[in-house]
Amino acid sequence: MFFKNYLLKEKIKKNTYFIWKSENQSIQAIKNFKPLNLDLIIGVNRQKEVLFKNTINFAEGNFTNNALLWGARGNGKSSLIKSVFHNLVSTYRNLKLIQLNKNNIFDIEFLYSILGNYDQCRFIIFIDDLSFEKIDSDYKIIKSTLDGSIQNQPNNILLYVSS
Repeated sequence: MFFKNYLLKEKIKKNTYFIWKSENQSIQAIKNFKPLNLDLIIGVNRQKEVLFKNTINFAEGNFTNNALLWGARGNGKSSLIKSVFHNLVSTYRNLKLIQLNKNNIFDIEFLYSILGNYDQCRFIIFIDDLSFEKIDSDYKIIKSTLDGSIQNQPNNILLYVSS
């Protein structure tokens, strides 16, 4: 157990971008992360400013809010989240981005228990394209999971969700 925790700590220390792998309950480092240049995302200046300030506040350990960016497909919600993060990570080296697949959202409690122990890092869990069909019964289960989890959400973790 000690060795596994040591390896995870080293992985988190050496990398910035990750994806959660539910099948083996691990995080995988992403080496070649290439987001859009933040200046290329136009028409959402207010949203860009709010997300930018929120991310800075989070990196500095101040009060922040989880964020839900919603709108029509192709409006740049995911690109905005990734580009704001990438723009700030060189200044705030304690920031880490972990993408959680929407199909693995029930792992969020487990992620909280792992990442909440790394006080020196600030983790943004990014859930992309969380959406539901009108008849989708999973909505209530997922909403309940997120609502219940947020009560126990560690201070070093922030949720950014696109829908």
